[in-house]
Amino acid sequence: MANNELSGPVVAVFLAKWLLNLKERKYNYRFVIVPETIGSITYINKNLKALQKNVKAGFVLSCIGDDLSYSLIHTPNANTLSDKVALHTLKNKINFKEFSFLKRGSDERQYNSPLVNLGIVGICRTRYGDYKFYHTSKDDLDFISPKGLLGGLKAMQEIILNLENNAIYKNTIFCEPNLGKRGLYHTLSSINDIPLACNFLAFLDGKKDILDIAEILNLQGYELKDLVQKLLEFKLLECVG
Repeated sequence: MANNELSGPVVAVFLAKWLLNLKERKYNYRFVIVPETIGSITYINKNLKALQKNVKAGFVLSCIGDDLSYSLIHTPNANTLSDKVALHTLKNKINFKEFSFLKRGSDERQYNSPLVNLGIVGICRTRYGDYKFYHTSKDDLDFISPKGLLGGLKAMQEIILNLENNAIYKNTIFCEPNLGKRGLYHTLSSINDIPLACNFLAFLDGKKDILDIAEILNLQGYELKDLVQKLLEFKLLECVG
């Protein structure tokens, strides 16, 4: 079963290789490749206290090698950091589908069980059970593709970049700063031509995180990374969370 069983570990391995070369990582990452259900139950049983103490977000990769769609299976309350960053990243991708925890089917079942409660979502291309070759001999190498696997890998890379870049900032000065002398504002502008830096600063209330503001600005969170670095250099904002 190439998509159901093989695609997740393949994408995970290439994601791990990519992460090794990612500079300035804020988080540590652990990749768990185990037999479904019994493997995750055993892993949780051996590591539960450490997992509950340290896990900030997590993603179960399954059926992530086809070309048909992108799918997100939420946690029970759909309100964790994993839910937020995955939805922000995937929602505009081709044929995106969003599922409640009632449609769970992989190891997110174990990681989100009531006494575990790690807040881990499921990420797929086409969700298990939603393609006709699922659990059949036709779920073979002809069903998945290099393009499909690469799409799954790129989606996870974007999720990681959004997660790494996310934080809560607030302004350090009252009202709008002089951005022109800092090279962040056009010398000629109009009422309909407000620079990105100005719009970004307008929403830094110390409560919204980067993902919240990126949603307002119709951007991916990681697309604001360079701007944040420039504003930090000019001491126009500070990180508060």
